[in-house]
Amino acid sequence: MPDESQQAVSVQKQILKIYFALTQYVLPLDLITKEVFSQWMEVLRVIAESDVPAHTLQVDEEERPQLIWWKRKKWALHTLTRLFERYGSPGSVTKEYKEFSEWYLKTFSGGILASMLKNLDQFRQKVYVSPRVMQQALNYINTSISHAHSWKLIKPHMLQIIQDIVFPLMSYSESDAELWDTDPYEYIRIKFDIFEDFVSPVTAAQTLLHSACKKRKEMLQKTMNLLLSIIQTAGTTPSQKDGALHMIGTMADILLKKPVYKEQMEKFLVEICFPEFNSPHGHLRARACWVLHYFSDVKYKNEQVLAEAFRLTVNSLLHDKEPPVKVEAAIAVQMMLSSKGESARKYLEPQIREITLELLKIIRETENDDLTSVMQKIVCTYTEQLVPVAVDICQHLVGTFAQVLESADAGDEKAITAMGLLNTMETILAVMEDRPEVHGALEPVI
Repeated sequence: MPDESQQAVSVQKQILKIYFALTQYVLPLDLITKEVFSQWMEVLRVIAESDVPAHTLQVDEEERPQLIWWKRKKWALHTLTRLFERYGSPGSVTKEYKEFSEWYLKTFSGGILASMLKNLDQFRQKVYVSPRVMQQALNYINTSISHAHSWKLIKPHMLQIIQDIVFPLMSYSESDAELWDTDPYEYIRIKFDIFEDFVSPVTAAQTLLHSACKKRKEMLQKTMNLLLSIIQTAGTTPSQKDGALHMIGTMADILLKKPVYKEQMEKFLVEICFPEFNSPHGHLRARACWVLHYFSDVKYKNEQVLAEAFRLTVNSLLHDKEPPVKVEAAIAVQMMLSSKGESARKYLEPQIREITLELLKIIRETENDDLTSVMQKIVCTYTEQLVPVAVDICQHLVGTFAQVLESADAGDEKAITAMGLLNTMETILAVMEDRPEVHGALEPVI
């Protein structure tokens, strides 16, 4: 494959797409013998490690992933990751691939992992690597963690991958900051877009971090030591602090199962998370809400700390000027209410009408689907207190529903939001069923 011209690489990319389609769901072992498969693996390995021509750096960074050399590389990595997950992972393959998967793991792990590490190392050295190539390389390494043979090869590099690859990817970036400042509503849309998760290197980094710390001993302790030292170092930038908190929150479910961390979590929230609610940086205030959402199952020994967690979050929802902070605060409130049940009702009750009206406003401004489930939680928890404003709430939701329909194109996102709004109206009707006078007033509105 010495020909690196655009035409030749274009044909190669097309061939890779065909091979991916052929092997995506079934690997026909009678058609693709081990010998033929090995030849394909060598082709894929060579492309996965190939350097993209230097002239591509003259193209604007946002447009580089569309260049044919990056597309060819993406399809090579995409195919390798798929083959490993579906046919090369002993223990998680169907029985017809059992013997094949054991052969795959022993034969190809070393060479392919070296290619993946080469791509990650370029990123570490600040050489441009396209987001999808990063995502697929991280996904390949994520699958490697599960198998003793491949883990042995990756283990010596793992802490460095977490420090030099996962940590920068999970930190607040310059492009995040630019989008937050120029279009906070688009920032919210991208951060909550479930379709984005399928292609994002940040999501792949999160998954890799979680797998390594859950499945391999010592990794959790080493990672936590690294992150706590980053947070407690005086010269840590706001972006790095965000990355460390993002990583700790990603591991919340693992940390809350380990007594040594579980006991410390309340102290961690008070000393490290709570102060960020007063940060001058909007993204750190949003991250503080996000951390409380992910640690909503913490068992508080001191009730005043739980009260303070609610106070800080509600204050962010009602009074913060930045829309992304309000959205994270609303979701944190919902998660804490769900986790703490009846005992938490009293914390929101005095301000529940104000909270509900603010929530309606943010739902209309952001058209964020996650917020409709927050509204449903609030309505179910505080039915009694919201009876006087039930009609106003529904009128507002109907108005937002009409707005969403007007601006909708063929995309799925708006449809999901519209469904969320309908479900919320249905919830209000259901909880008000025992009150004929309210139900009667609601029916014409809906």
